[in-house]
Amino acid sequence: GYAYDSYISADDFSKLSNFQKDKILFKYFVTDEKEIWAGLDQFKLSDTTNTFTFDEYGKMVADLKKDTLKFEFNSQNIIEGNITVSRKKLLFFSIPFDRGWSAVVDGKRSDIHLVDYGLMGLLLEPGEHKVRLEFSPPYVKEGAMASLGGIAVYLVLIFVLRKRKGIAIPSQPDKGH
Repeated sequence: GYAYDSYISADDFSKLSNFQKDKILFKYFVTDEKEIWAGLDQFKLSDTTNTFTFDEYGKMVADLKKDTLKFEFNSQNIIEGNITVSRKKLLFFSIPFDRGWSAVVDGKRSDIHLVDYGLMGLLLEPGEHKVRLEFSPPYVKEGAMASLGGIAVYLVLIFVLRKRKGIAIPSQPDKGH
């Protein structure tokens, strides 16, 4: 993950040419949420020139590399790392946004934001941060509870039927004729 300090609204982004969109994504993240980004820089029309030099590209990449997440642990379901940001920024992950992801920043739950039309971001205040992302497939606990409930009902029915006299419980057919 790397950090952005500037954003562009989805409406403004949609008005740009494909070339401008490619360039803008080096400096801005795209969002529909405007009210929560106070403290971050907003889109400037002057950043949409029709030229793009190797020097500009190098500077934009270098700026993104300044504040990146340093991984401490990474698995299929857990990502942990540290990052230091000099000002309020969005820590961007090129991971698809899914409600199964949860985030903890400095030991406190943190909201994951939908950015760039389907990816994830965490809003960070200035300073050093320990970040943990964890994925738990939705409804796994509910599915397990429903399965256990079904098994419990099945076992109770078997027990009740065996206790009652006169009700035959199906058994395995005799294989020896």
